[in-house]
This record gives sequence, C-alpha cells and structure tokens, in this order.
Amino acid sequence: MKKFLLLLIIILFPSIGNSQSSGGIYTEAGGGTPDDNSVTTVKIVDDAVTAAKVQFNWALSGSEGGSALQCVQLVTNPTDCPANTFASSIDTFGNITCSTPILGTETNGNYATSSSEGGPALTSVALATNPTDCGSNTFAVSIDSSGNLTCLTPALGVSVTGNYAGSSSPGGAATTATALVTNPTDCSGSNFANAIDASGNLTCALPGITVPGSGTEVMTRSTSSTLGVITNSSSPSAGALKLAAVSNANYYIMSDPLGTSLLDVHSGNPNDSILQVLYSGGVNICLGANGCTLALNGGAITIGSVTTKVLGFGGSSHNQWYQWAGQSHLSSNGTNATATMATTGLSMTLTTGRNYDGECTFFVNDSVAGEGVQVDFNGGTATATDFRAHVKITDTALIKSQQVTSLSTAVSVATVTGDSEIQVHFSFESSGNGTFIPRYAQATHSSGTLTIYRGSFCRAWDSP
Repeated sequence: MKKFLLLLIIILFPSIGNSQSSGGIYTEAGGGTPDDNSVTTVKIVDDAVTAAKVQFNWALSGSEGGSALQCVQLVTNPTDCPANTFASSIDTFGNITCSTPILGTETNGNYATSSSEGGPALTSVALATNPTDCGSNTFAVSIDSSGNLTCLTPALGVSVTGNYAGSSSPGGAATTATALVTNPTDCSGSNFANAIDASGNLTCALPGITVPGSGTEVMTRSTSSTLGVITNSSSPSAGALKLAAVSNANYYIMSDPLGTSLLDVHSGNPNDSILQVLYSGGVNICLGANGCTLALNGGAITIGSVTTKVLGFGGSSHNQWYQWAGQSHLSSNGTNATATMATTGLSMTLTTGRNYDGECTFFVNDSVAGEGVQVDFNGGTATATDFRAHVKITDTALIKSQQVTSLSTAVSVATVTGDSEIQVHFSFESSGNGTFIPRYAQATHSSGTLTIYRGSFCRAWDSP
C-alpha cells in the first residue's frame, strides 16, 4: 500500500523529480506540474506542510483541515451596530450583538444625572462660573439659570415677616415698648418721684411745700374768680387757706377762727360754718351753721341734736322719719286653707355673727274657729347659734303663752274665735347669713281658711 501511495505521488507531482526532498515531501522529478494542483495527505510522505516546502499561498491552521488562525478579511461584510449602540458579542462569522449601554451598570466613570439624554444635569456641585453676590443690606428675590441674583433691600412690614418694634431710625431705639428690660426700683415710704431716666430709674424725694408770705398764692387754677386757689391769705383771719371763689362767695379753711375749732370751713364768716371740727373737752364734729345740722339730699333730710345725747330728724321741728333693714310690713292679706306651714310674707335679712332682738305682730282670723292656728319661724335661710321666742295667742282672751328655742317648733291652739292676735318677742344670734321668715297654718283643716291680715309686721334691731 505504501508503495502504491508513493507511486501515486510521483505520478501526480512529476516536477518533484526522482529524488526525495529533505522535508519528507515527495515531488516529481524535473519540476513538472502535479497532476491536480493540490497537496493532500495522500501526497505527503511525512511531516507537515511548511512555508519552506510549499510554493503557493496557504492559510495557517491549528489542525489539518481546521479553520485558518488568521485571515485578511471575512468572506462577507457583517452589519455594523446602529447609532448609540455598541457591540457586546461577535460570532464566528463576524456578526455582532449590539445594545445601548446602561449608565452605572455597563459604564464606568462619573456622570451627572439628567432628565433627558444630553439634557442639563439635575444637580451640580458648582456653577460653571461664580455669579455676583448681593450687595450690602440687600437680599436675593430671584435667580436665573446661570445663578445670577436679582437683589433688593427688604421693606419692614412688606418683605419681612415676624414681629418688630417701631423705631425713628434704622437700628435705633424702639419708639414704644410693652415693658422695660428690667423692673426699676420704686420709690420707698413717703417718697415721690421727681425725675426718671431713660432706663426707668426714678429719682425720689419727700415732697415739700414752701408757704410764701401773706397774701401770696401758692397754687392757682385759671382765673381766681371762677376756680379755686390756695393762698396764705390774711383775710378774713390769719392762717386761713382760701379754697375757692364762686358767685362772689369766698370759701376758706381756718385753723382756729373761733378759738375752739381744730378745723373750720366757712364762707368768710366764722359764725357761718359749713363744717366744724370742734374741741371742747373732746373732739366733736358739727355739720351746718351753729345748729350743727346735717342736711342730706339737698336739705330733704336733716339730722340734728334735739338735746344732749338725743338725735333728731327734720331740723328744729324733728318731723322726719327713718327706715332700716330690720323692718317688714305686710301690704296685703295672705291666706292658708291647709294645716301645712306657709310663709307669712314678712322677711328680714340677718348677718352672720350679729345679735338681733325683735318682735312680730300677726293679725289673724280662721273662718272655722275649731280649726285653730299655729306658727313657727323656720321659713328663712338664716341659721342661729341661739334662738328664743315667746308667743302669745289672743282672741277674746289670752289662749296660749309659750316659749320655744327652735326655729321649727310650732306654737299651736286648736280653736281661735274671730279676729285674733299673735304677739312674738324674740332673740336671734345669727351663725349664717340669710333671711328670717315666720310661717303660719291652721292647726287642723277640714273646710275653713286662715287669713293673716294686711298690716301685720316684724321688726328687729342689731344689738351689741
């Protein structure tokens, strides 16, 4: 077989001649042309085909019949990647797989975030150039895309929020303030302020009055003929202070016009005094001229001395009356057709801690004599530390005479005939503010009606 192959190679490659080359490839002698212009393993005696042994161009391969290790160009021109895409892989025929790179995943290096491809960066570390700052005492109100500011001086109350104090000049002191920064010291004792500094500190001193010579005005208000003046006047008597001059009448305070007065206010005549504080073995106050009468409400009420230790109402005639809180008068009839206590309509207000002595008179009539009458004193709100009352019930004769020491204890008679009277004398030591109100009812009830007549009354006096 080997001989057959060798013979075949010699026949196919006559140009190799009749001798064997040093590389182990047999060629035809005389340099003749091989029979089929190819080199095959059949025609190769041993070793590999090398560039020194082959007289034509051939591609280097890693194995017999394998792919060329290098090539000048591909058989066909593969398709390029489209715009904005890049190859990520290539196959054996040169075809590439293309895609758009993903920032941060398929790229390296720093980049700025933008809302669109190639658009402005959403954030930046710095502007390309340093814009101009606002000037002194101005503030930015707007900024353009290059960072340039529009600046204005803010106006208080318009461009500024928050509270601020008014001032007469920029940065000056406040024109008004709710309070000082610190509380200044007050004047002490009987001292009065005569000066104050910017911080509110007072200069204090005792007031002094300098009385000039006789007839010189110490103080005057407007015209002395219409308004009062204070003067060290010698008329009508030395030591007088003139208070006012009204309708041709001069009013003075005299220190001792009659020799017995500590104080006397009069109209120029010491015997026509308006007010006297007299000293005669003691201090007395006398209101009115000589008669020492106190006139109230333009003279409608006068109070005067009737005689020693006797007070009179109505001037010299003593013909006036007075009323006080300890009086109560029934102005219309009241009725009670039951045996349940009802208020009489008579009431007095008492004060806690005070002692009262009083009396009541009830004029009554029961239409049915056999249904009687009863009274107690528990209709009010005042409370008593001590209470005592003596009750007498009389029709044509005395029916009942009884004392009670409780406001709620009833004094009762079974029968009362015709017009009758109930008399009460009481003592009440109050332990709580409130009212004192007597009550009345029939002793029993069947068909009659008990009447308390108009004109019934109660009185009480505050006692030491």
